[in-house]
Amino acid sequence: MSTQVSKEDRLLATLSYPFWPLAFLIMNLSPVLRRQPFVRYHAFQAFFLGMSLWLGMILLETLVNFLGRFLWPIGLLYYLVRKALGLGALLITAWSSYQAWKGEKHTLPCRISEWTRLFAEEIPPESPTPDSRSTTRDLVERLPGEPSSPTNGSTPGEPPL
Repeated sequence: MSTQVSKEDRLLATLSYPFWPLAFLIMNLSPVLRRQPFVRYHAFQAFFLGMSLWLGMILLETLVNFLGRFLWPIGLLYYLVRKALGLGALLITAWSSYQAWKGEKHTLPCRISEWTRLFAEEIPPESPTPDSRSTTRDLVERLPGEPSSPTNGSTPGEPPL
């Protein structure tokens, strides 16, 4: 990677893989983390990896439950396949965490990285917002039925002539 990534960003990106639901939620709720492209990329990639593994296991279990009613050896085969897939998921998660700790944006198979690039684009900087105190003051001082600006040249605190 050409740019240097801070140790805190690498730590957050590394922890986003084993704790993908929590990391994705925190990243989306924190305005500071949303602006960090490295953390954002890995949080989205961890989310898509975790969701695809989770949905894959649900599909496999549903298929086995359906086919297991008709063919009894499916249960034994399912046990072996589930253990192998669980070990594979653990290895992919550990490898992805290691790559994030090294500070690299790696790609994962099965279009996970394509989805990540789609959603993890950089957020443009926020546009300047009006002073919140003046906005609140305007809302508090304005009474219902009063116009928002004086119509005959008087100041906002004086009644119109």
